[in-house]
Amino acid sequence: MNNGVIIKGMDANHTIAFPVYTCIVPALLSGLSFLAAVSLIAFIWCYELPSRQQEAVENGELNEHVDAFNPFNVLTFLAFVSGGFHFAVVAYYNFKSRESSIMETLHIFSLSVVESIYLSLSWVRSRDILTLQASHPIQVLLKVLTLSSPIIFTLPTLLELISTDTASPATTTASTLTNWLFYLLDATFLVFYIRFSIRFTRGESPNPTTHSLTIITKYSIVGSLCILAAAVTATFTSAFHTRNDLWFVAVTTQEVFAFLCGCVLCGMKVALVVWKRLDRMDSMR
Repeated sequence: MNNGVIIKGMDANHTIAFPVYTCIVPALLSGLSFLAAVSLIAFIWCYELPSRQQEAVENGELNEHVDAFNPFNVLTFLAFVSGGFHFAVVAYYNFKSRESSIMETLHIFSLSVVESIYLSLSWVRSRDILTLQASHPIQVLLKVLTLSSPIIFTLPTLLELISTDTASPATTTASTLTNWLFYLLDATFLVFYIRFSIRFTRGESPNPTTHSLTIITKYSIVGSLCILAAAVTATFTSAFHTRNDLWFVAVTTQEVFAFLCGCVLCGMKVALVVWKRLDRMDSMR
């Protein structure tokens, strides 16, 4: 594959050539992530907040405070901001040097932040579904693992800070383990999304199911499949002993899948708000 421009980078102890798209694609994804964060705020402020205020008036709740900064909105916004920062680090990381311990630490830390926020968002949007599908011990276990993920996922960063070598074996092992814990937890959520979808389709849901949960389920399945695709791509790249063109394409594809997951969750947010407003308008006719 002829990529035209190449960029010299450092991989541990030797120089390698990075195709230019390994910098351009993450930089583009970074800009799009920050744009999505701003767009989300605009949507909440201009569409969701007025809609919820109107709903409060119609329900006679004139004195009720309508809070747009609920956990779902905050975590979705932080997911895009942290994702934008991570992609920016990746772009600079590929452009400049992989020998820098500072950039290596920033790269590991930014990834851990993105993964922690995503899992927290997964828990927030899945609580009602888990109540219907999972036993209480499983719910508690998932809650503990999800809420403790920021502590668990900072382990590679701490190891990198105290290590004298860039990308030490201990850091690499810890990063691999935490990444697969992330993939495992997301796959677990995916199983319950699929179970809920099947039972609802067959009319076997144990409790009356609202349409909002079906929206959350459908979008969450697509989002988790994006993460699963990223996991498969990560496994594929780990089989390479050298960084050739195919390896670079696979790594870049993994980043694109991660961004697509964020887009899907943003679409879910929009779909939920629009559906709720349309449902309220229909009920008033």
